[in-house]
Amino acid sequence: MFTSRATSFFMAAGLLVGLAALPEEAGAQEIVNLEERCRQQDLGACVAAGRYWVRSVDHKPDYKKAKGYFERACKANEASGCIALGVMHEYGHTGKADPGKAAALYKQGCDVGDQLGCVYLGDLLEQGNGIKADPNAALALYRTACDRKEPKGCTAAAMMYNFGSTIKADTALALQFYQKGCTGEDQQACANLGAMYENGEGVKVDYRKAAQLYESSCNAGWGQGCVNLGSFAEAGRVIKRDSARARALFEQACELEDGRGCRLLGFRYDLGQGVPIDDRRAVGLYQRACDLNNPLGCTLLGTMYENGEGVDRDLRRAARLYQDSCDQGVPEGCANLGVLHEKGAGVKTDLRRAMELYRMGCDGGAARSCYYLGDMYEHGKGVGKDRQKALALYKQACDAGIEESCKQMKVMADASR
Repeated sequence: MFTSRATSFFMAAGLLVGLAALPEEAGAQEIVNLEERCRQQDLGACVAAGRYWVRSVDHKPDYKKAKGYFERACKANEASGCIALGVMHEYGHTGKADPGKAAALYKQGCDVGDQLGCVYLGDLLEQGNGIKADPNAALALYRTACDRKEPKGCTAAAMMYNFGSTIKADTALALQFYQKGCTGEDQQACANLGAMYENGEGVKVDYRKAAQLYESSCNAGWGQGCVNLGSFAEAGRVIKRDSARARALFEQACELEDGRGCRLLGFRYDLGQGVPIDDRRAVGLYQRACDLNNPLGCTLLGTMYENGEGVDRDLRRAARLYQDSCDQGVPEGCANLGVLHEKGAGVKTDLRRAMELYRMGCDGGAARSCYYLGDMYEHGKGVGKDRQKALALYKQACDAGIEESCKQMKVMADASR
């Protein structure tokens, strides 16, 4: 229930800085006033005007205008203008994405003393995006930003210690920095801190504390907190089992652009869990999840295209979606793509590629993929027949609950008598 790097807060928070809207009530007259103040060298007004033109609440976004206002502020050394412009370059709102240019702009904002710029620069350094990777330098920027009261710096440092993908994991330090971030009202820190209490990482398992943290972050507008709280409501963990409340929380998370919330909501309409089956709505929600970088959402969307449920059947599109999700580590995506390659459905028949994909799926924990791989070994499809390997794979899938695999083991046992 942690936020993964694929949907890290840097993306969400970066968009918030560079693409934030003015308050809902700010309209045409307000932007006229902001633009006039900007012409009079009110740099804060220039940044606010840029944000207005990025938003799409009541008008079509105009990235060219936004860029102009951000550039004007940045040239006058207004840090928030440089950071907002950096976000536009990082995410390609000025044309082709240019993380190298974004890094320079984040550094400019950081050098002026805006700690958020330091955090965004750290993210690029941590990932090696546009500049040479330097996790230690990234961690130093995060920790300094945290010390200087930027809670997102605390959260970023906590995530490095928590996941241990670029530095040595340290659960105690992760807990410490999440607590600092949450105290500073960074809602991702609160949600991830809740996950540590839920999973008993560095602390004693405390579902009630986890639920409190999820609820507070959800109420403050962080979708991950809503999803996690919804999962508690669905399971009846600490709070009363309530599928209607769970669905409402998943919907709230989806509205807050949390891809997992969209996927879980789509799954309910796909299977008719607490709602009438609605394939078209499920497709729309899976598409939204996929667009929000939830790779399992892409896999489920692929199945809808493969089966022609709620959408015209399109095996080529299904294959592309499976490939995308497989590339992002979803074992079911690899398994499903393997089936298409084995059958030559939407892609060229390629038994060796199917074998490779089934192996990836099986190794990744998709039990059905182990069953498919066992079938390849049993019948010598794309590989020499190997009864022992087939039996071992069937057993692995059977133990994981794949009934067809259990039946096939019995068939092979009966045939050998």
